[in-house]
Amino acid sequence: MSYVFNLSLQGFLRSDLIKTGNRFEIFIQSLSLFINLLYICYLLFSFYRIDSNIDDTALNVEAAHGEILKYFQSVTSNRWLMIKIFVVLIVFFIVFVVFFA
Repeated sequence: MSYVFNLSLQGFLRSDLIKTGNRFEIFIQSLSLFINLLYICYLLFSFYRIDSNIDDTALNVEAAHGEILKYFQSVTSNRWLMIKIFVVLIVFFIVFVVFFA
């Protein structure tokens, strides 16, 4: 009788162990799914941030281009200033070539 009871107890323990293993496997799978979804949400948020940063950068580049064009218009309208800048550049070039080269 004890032998039969021992076998049935072992069978019960094995089935209980199998059930516990199955529950643990299901828990690990659901946890893995949750972590994957969390990672996907993080990537989507990162893409959104990158996209908004690109838009901000494009606006800044357009504003800088407009400012450079305004400066260029003011410089081109003043011919004497252009001549002075050109002379200063030539003087620096000559000084560099004569004394440092």
